[in-house]
Amino acid sequence: MSKLLWRVKLVAERQPGVTTETELAGIERDAQAGLADLGLSLAEAKQLTAALQAEIVPARAWTSYPLSSVW
Repeated sequence: MSKLLWRVKLVAERQPGVTTETELAGIERDAQAGLADLGLSLAEAKQLTAALQAEIVPARAWTSYPLSSVW
């Protein structure tokens, strides 16, 4: 049976014109999945949210409170 795969990526532009790309998740479904398998499961949504926060929170903390302002 064939599978469908979606890759969820975060593209961050911390400086104008400079981007970094991070893959947050891969979501795989059977090509013949039924209605019950549409969308994200609760576990997938939590995993995706956690991965997104793991990337964004440190970046925001760094730009809001750079190390030089702490010393």
